Amino acid sequence: MTVLRPSLRAYHRREFKRVALLPGFVNCHSHAFQRGLRGKGESDYTRGSDGRAANFWSWREEMYRLVGSVAKDESSMKDACLRCFGEMIDAGITSVGEFHYLHHVDAATAKDFLLDRAVLEAANEAGIRMRLIQTYYHSASVDGKPLEGSQRHFESGDVDLNVFKKQFERLEAFVSDKPLLSLAVAAHSIRGCNVDTAKRLLDFAREKKVPFHMHVEEQVKEIEAAKEVYSGRSVSRALLDSGIYGPDVTLVHCTHTSVEDMHEHTAKGTNICICPATEGCLADGFPDLSRLRPEDGQVCIGSDCNSRIDTLEELRWLEYAHRLRTQRRGVLITDTLPAKGNPGRI
Repeated sequence: MTVLRPSLRAYHRREFKRVALLPGFVNCHSHAFQRGLRGKGESDYTRGSDGRAANFWSWREEMYRLVGSVAKDESSMKDACLRCFGEMIDAGITSVGEFHYLHHVDAATAKDFLLDRAVLEAANEAGIRMRLIQTYYHSASVDGKPLEGSQRHFESGDVDLNVFKKQFERLEAFVSDKPLLSLAVAAHSIRGCNVDTAKRLLDFAREKKVPFHMHVEEQVKEIEAAKEVYSGRSVSRALLDSGIYGPDVTLVHCTHTSVEDMHEHTAKGTNICICPATEGCLADGFPDLSRLRPEDGQVCIGSDCNSRIDTLEELRWLEYAHRLRTQRRGVLITDTLPAKGNPGRI
């Protein structure tokens, strides 16, 4: 015997002629249960409780109605997430960041956290790689109004974060032997908690060596309210002043973030997650990324409310929106490769 080699019969050869193969897509921001809203927010554009034309806030009322049916038990939540994760896989998405704040079946006590595990089980069963972004949500407005009604399903515990941390550690134990599953930490938004609490959540994430995410400046109404609380500062400026930035931080939306604040965040390595299909669906607006430098931070994409799950479509509309803003083509494409070999800003 002169040589040992594996038998070729152990391998299955497949030929893909005239086919472009792409790596699996990474979906950086999702609320899987919101897939159940498809069509429901598009039938009557004057359904806001204030009687005005439909916008993000009237859509949110529809979402709260969905919460009541999805959160009635663990199986309803799991089924909703399974449908969404299965569709992601069919669309070529192999990894997802699930920004998860729908925690409880019993909204009255808001202590059971039964829905957290349902989402994890759905992802594991679907076979998608998921980072559950465990989200802290404690207040309903920038000035600290308490959660009420359907929002009580989101309650994440005391302001000292003791309840949140204990639940996070229970989830750590659950995913420890499941290679497809991992965790991250999020502050829901400037409505869901104040900046000081967001900084303590970031500190906890860094202690656990996991990423930190936060919804930022998606709505003008929220920005104006924040300026009253934070001495005229924007949300993104308040985060910068509090040390909430860096390569382990992802700010979601940044729809109305100033170019100056965006530059400062990305120069510090902060990641920006844009969700063009959702931001269009909800009439949020879209951010100006046209002046970001390729070497600053990273821009990533999320399907958010999952009204449509198509990563290439998200990228297309991110570019198209900037074409409409600038009246130029190829706005988010670079002519030369930066030093790290990244072929563009996305």
